[in-house]
This record gives sequence, structure tokens and C-alpha cells, in this order.
Amino acid sequence: MPDRLLFDKSLSRGSSPWWNFAIRNRFRTLPRYKFSLLLLALLLTTGCKKSLSDHMKKGGEYYQSGRYQEALVEYRNATNLAPKSPEVKYELGRTYLALGNPAAALADFQGTIELKPDHLDAQLQLATIHLERVRQSCALDRTCAKDGSS
Repeated sequence: MPDRLLFDKSLSRGSSPWWNFAIRNRFRTLPRYKFSLLLLALLLTTGCKKSLSDHMKKGGEYYQSGRYQEALVEYRNATNLAPKSPEVKYELGRTYLALGNPAAALADFQGTIELKPDHLDAQLQLATIHLERVRQSCALDRTCAKDGSS
């Protein structure tokens, strides 16, 4: 008799035993599904998290093996975890430079220097990008050769 208390008689369509059976079973199994969904959501949110060091390590492995797109993904994920980390920004800049995107690399190297002004590697990379831009501009204009600057 306690099963009959789980649903209102007004929900039943007539006195069909099938309808009453379906309503009763629906209410009995609903908590099991809720528990399963809760457990699945919990596993998905806590079981797959990577730490900053995991992303940096994996990004370094990808970078060393020449898989720059995969390294870029790992370093972007690391940036999401630590947006104020100069090392993450520096590695991201190196990866952009390896992919042939000096504009994005320039922004990341500048961000590295803003966060850590004494980061010598970032300063060197930034100077190299600026020097390459000057050389490209001189090659296009041919004015640097006339002025004697290189």
C-alpha cells in the first residue's frame, strides 16, 4: 500500500493497471538515476583535472618532439590555470615563434617581461623579433643600406 502514496490518483488515466504500474515504477527508479548522474558528474569534474605542472611537462615534451600545435594546446591550458605565470607566457611565446607567428610570440614575450622584468630569455627573444622586423623593413624599403644602418 505505500506505493499508492507515491503518486496522486488524479495522474492516472482511468483505472488502467498498466498506467498505474508505469507511474509507480517511474517514481521508484528515479532516485537511482539521479544518484548515477550525480556520480558521473562528480567523476567527470574531479577525475580528469590536470595540474599546471602536468600541462607544462606535456607541453615541453610536445615542443621537444616538434609537435608545436599540441604544445600550444597544453600551454594554453596552463595559461587558463595560471594566467600570471611568466614561465607559462614564455613557453607560449616560444611555441608561437616555432609555429611562425611572431606577432603572437611578441605579445607573450612582452607579457613575460611585464610579469618578471629580469627574465633574460624573454628579453633576448623580444630583441630578436624586433631585429628581424627591422631587417624585413629594410629589405622592403632599401633605405637602411643607404643610411648605413643594418
